[in-house]
Amino acid sequence: MATNSTEILHDLSPTIRVYKDSRVEGIVGKDIVAASVDPETGVDPTGYKASSSGLFPWWGLLVEYAFSPTYHAHLNTVVAEIGVITVSINYQLAPEDSFKWIASHSNGKGPEAWFRDYVDFDRVFFGRDNVGVPHPIATPIYNMALRVGLEILDGFNLDSIFLHCPYFFGKLPIRHLALCSSKIYEVDDPLLNPIMEPNLSRLGCKKVLIYVAEKDILKDRGWLYKEALEKSE
Repeated sequence: MATNSTEILHDLSPTIRVYKDSRVEGIVGKDIVAASVDPETGVDPTGYKASSSGLFPWWGLLVEYAFSPTYHAHLNTVVAEIGVITVSINYQLAPEDSFKWIASHSNGKGPEAWFRDYVDFDRVFFGRDNVGVPHPIATPIYNMALRVGLEILDGFNLDSIFLHCPYFFGKLPIRHLALCSSKIYEVDDPLLNPIMEPNLSRLGCKKVLIYVAEKDILKDRGWLYKEALEKSE
């Protein structure tokens, strides 16, 4: 039986290490939180009744899981403070499948009774943080919002989306920044560069909130997306 190599190819501490035998070792973010009532906020993960509610799909990648203590504690605070129901999704579950599962409850036919009873599907919100990877999973919120606009969903109303330092691509250099193609997607694929999306004006929400960081090399892509959205109206 072959043994695992101890020779490191890429050391990306404190997040991951890649070994020469292609083995990837996660260093941090391995802890998970079991579904239970949060003693700090009183939030029940299997039936928190909110005075007003919405959905915040949130992802974790490389470092932390959607149900890691970091994300779990943060979302419990959000739920307790503003009265919403949150849905936390891992990248192992495709955004398309997650979206189908969430939307299936809006017509009263979804599998989770408490979800059907407590969620106000007339006030839905999508939001996420940046994962910093050149792949469509870096922009699932935008792509899911576009899907809402392109499909007719009975009883499902996406109010707004929140993009935190979005990782958008583009072949045209902006302030000396040009990005290369990946092995699977061209950089001007609409999945990566939303300003190339012919249906941009059909984004399925009323409002978009975009945060960009001052020293982020991709901040101009965020500004370009904001300007493209304004022009698409």
